[in-house]
Amino acid sequence: MKFNRRILPNGIRVITVPMADHPTVTVLVAVEAGSNNESTEQNGISHFLEHMCFKGTLKRPTSLAISREFDRIGAENNAYTSHENTAFYAKSDRRHVSLILEIIADIYQNSTLPEIELEKEKGVIIDEMRSYEDMPSRDIHDVLAKLLYGKQPAGRPIIGTTSTLGVLTRNDLVAYREKFYRTEGTVVVVAGGFDESKIFEEIIQHFGTVERKSGREKIAPPELSAERVALKKKSTDQAHIALALPAFPVFHPLARALKVVMTILGGGMSSRLFQKIREEMGLGYYVYATADLYMSHGYGLIGTGVDPKRVREVIEVILGEMKKIVREGISQGEFDMAKDHLTGALFLELETSDAVAEFFVNQELKSLPLETPNERAEKYKKLSQNDIREAAEILFSPEKIRLALIGPFENTGEFQPLLDSATVGVS
Repeated sequence: MKFNRRILPNGIRVITVPMADHPTVTVLVAVEAGSNNESTEQNGISHFLEHMCFKGTLKRPTSLAISREFDRIGAENNAYTSHENTAFYAKSDRRHVSLILEIIADIYQNSTLPEIELEKEKGVIIDEMRSYEDMPSRDIHDVLAKLLYGKQPAGRPIIGTTSTLGVLTRNDLVAYREKFYRTEGTVVVVAGGFDESKIFEEIIQHFGTVERKSGREKIAPPELSAERVALKKKSTDQAHIALALPAFPVFHPLARALKVVMTILGGGMSSRLFQKIREEMGLGYYVYATADLYMSHGYGLIGTGVDPKRVREVIEVILGEMKKIVREGISQGEFDMAKDHLTGALFLELETSDAVAEFFVNQELKSLPLETPNERAEKYKKLSQNDIREAAEILFSPEKIRLALIGPFENTGEFQPLLDSATVGVS
């Protein structure tokens, strides 16, 4: 897979990924502005601004005018906000690349943020908050983030709260956009079927005249909170568990090794935790382990949902498998299988143009050297057993493990001893 990376005179970074004969094309524009940039009082403003950017532009004065143009050509369009970034994208039949590029550029540059839509959209986001509350398997991540980092930006919900959302004004949105939507912090990606000889000129036409502004502010690493267990009491038929293993940021040399460790733990149906919890114990419809790595921090994440009466038992099993990896290591067969799993999953994920666009933009936004899927696969192949051992020893530090739960429980006291006795390190 070939790509081209160029920088416009105003600082906007452009990545084009031509995919010969691919039937679709995706245009994605991302800015280095997310909830980590917010003050406590304006928690949720990044996400709110993302919503409001679709409410009308100078050329397309209403949300209906925008959506009609996308619907007319059968295109998909959406946006998302993370702790670190905000992105807007559209995906269409390759014939319409020029149109979706122009519309996304219009949304990025010329959104009017109409005052009349402000309060209505707050209502939409409040309903979005409520939908998360109704999904404990989703809500557990916010409970865990708050446990890990408290009132620091990394610990606050990306969506904000009803109280912070309620006081935000149009002037707040305009000021925030002016401050953080900077050309040096903006990336434009076009991936899929398009004419490479024409597309860069069109990008220059739509983005080349934007006034230059300096790039992202450096975010300090968050400090780990002292509390080790967080409980959100809720009358659920299933208890939801999330275990965090604080480690290191995305650019750490052992980042890929960490992903291999988490894959061995819970990266597939043959993983240790899936086999233990679901196949042997007959619990946990969902069981997973993954790595959440950011520019300023990162952690391994293990999650499952089980019968509330067997939560302690499941936590003990999770801690026991972690202990085994540190004390006993992993077999060569298990090691090779995990690397092959990560490589195979990567290529399957990249079958669509939007996934390819996200693959490249995520690297660029995290200031990582751009690599192709084949180059990433080669780096997985070069990992050693020693890399895995080092990553595991950093990852499984008993004093850093944090546990979040949602379920019909009264207090954290019954779970604290499980972590206190978790002598996970090598003895």
